[in-house]
Amino acid sequence: MEKRMTITVTSLRPGTIRGQMVAEAKAKGYRVVFDVLEDLYKVEEGGKYVIEIRSTPPRQTSKYLLCGHGYVVSDIKQELENPLDVTIFSMWGIIFRFEPKIRELKPETKYYLCIRPAK
Repeated sequence: MEKRMTITVTSLRPGTIRGQMVAEAKAKGYRVVFDVLEDLYKVEEGGKYVIEIRSTPPRQTSKYLLCGHGYVVSDIKQELENPLDVTIFSMWGIIFRFEPKIRELKPETKYYLCIRPAK
């Protein structure tokens, strides 16, 4: 499984943790909100980036600003009782929120999320 989307960062605002920013971005058919930890990686407002979500690790990671594994953390029980049209993905506590839901992603399955500048 591989999902790839090109995003444009529309805003950056300070988060609640020192060194954290919250980025909002648009992609074709999606709105993405995600954490940016300045000590780990940075994005720029107006910048274009590619987010790749895959079930296998990439062969080469040097082209990515950030690449790691994580899980869909949307609550399954809550999804059944009150469906939300969002996917919440956590990579070591770095949160990515996708609206609408990425239907291909399954809860409790390990995925690799990587972000790189768009060419």
